[in-house]
Amino acid sequence: KGVRIISVGGANVDLTCRSVEPIQLATSNPGTIHRSFGGVARNVAMNLARLGVPTTLFSAVGTDEAGAALVADCERAGIDCSLVLRLEAATGAYVAVLDADGELVVGIAAMEVIGALTPERIAAQQERLAAAALIFADANLAGPTLAALAGIAARHAVPLVLDPVSTRKAPRLAAVLDAGVPIFALTPNRDELAVLSGEDTTTTAGLERACAGFRARGVGNLIVGLGPAGAFLASAAGHEFLAGQAGKVHDVTGAGDAAVAAALWALRAGRDLQAAARAGQVAAALTVACADAVSGELSAEALMGALADDGERGEQ
Repeated sequence: KGVRIISVGGANVDLTCRSVEPIQLATSNPGTIHRSFGGVARNVAMNLARLGVPTTLFSAVGTDEAGAALVADCERAGIDCSLVLRLEAATGAYVAVLDADGELVVGIAAMEVIGALTPERIAAQQERLAAAALIFADANLAGPTLAALAGIAARHAVPLVLDPVSTRKAPRLAAVLDAGVPIFALTPNRDELAVLSGEDTTTTAGLERACAGFRARGVGNLIVGLGPAGAFLASAAGHEFLAGQAGKVHDVTGAGDAAVAAALWALRAGRDLQAAARAGQVAAALTVACADAVSGELSAEALMGALADDGERGEQ
C-alpha cells in the first residue's frame, strides 16, 4: 500500500463572524469578521500536511477567485490538488457566527458545488484511491458518493474513515452503514452519534449502546468527540473515556477536524486507537486557541512531545 492519505469532501471559504458582546438576535451586533479557508476534508488535509503526511485533496471548487485562492493555499502547504475539480460554479462557502466566548451560535453552509463529486467521478479515480494508505471522507458528499467510495475502499482493502460533519448531514452516512461494508473508523461528535444511532448519547450507557450497534454493523473503531470533555473510544479492545486537554478557547472552528487529522496521522503510523485519540485531543486544544480552522502551531514534533509527556504521566 502507498503512504498517501486521500481526503475526500468539502473545501470552502470560511467567514467567521464573532460578536464582541453577548449576541442579540434579530438585530446587528458589533464584532469581527475573518475570512479563511475551510471545509472538513480540506481542514483534515491541511492538518495532515502540517504533520508531514503526503496528502491528496479530492474535492470541487468554482473557477472564481475564492476557488483559485483556496487551491493555491493548499498547494503552498504541500497538498496534492490534482483531484480537485474546478467547475463553472461558486466555490463552497461557510459562515460561522460565534458568540463572545468563541462558541458557535449558528452556521450557514452553501456547498452545492460538492454535488459534482458523483459516484461516477469517484469511480473514475479508482486506481488512485486503491493505492492510498488510508481514505478519509466527510458527509458533505452525497450518500451514493459515500457508498461508491466505501465500495472501492472495501474492494482494495484501504482503511476508510468517515466523518458525519453535522447533525444535518450525518444521515447521509446511512447508505454506507446499511450496506454492511467494513468501515475502519467513524468520527462523530456526541450529537451526530445520537442522530445516527437513535440513542440518547448524553449518558454513558447510551454512548456504549450506540457504539456497540455500529461495531456490530462493520465499523471497526469509533472516536466520539465530546468537546472540552474529551472523547469516547470504542473498538475491539472495549470502550473508554479519554479526558480533554485544558486550554484557552479563542474559536472552536476546525477543532474536530484537527482531532480527526491527528488521529489519522497516528493510525497511519501504526499507533493504537487510544494513542490516536490522544493525539487528536492535543491537536484540538492547539486549534481552539487560534483564530483559523488550522493551527500554525500544529506539527508532528508537537504531537510526539505531548504524547510522550502523556505516556510518562500515565506510567507514574
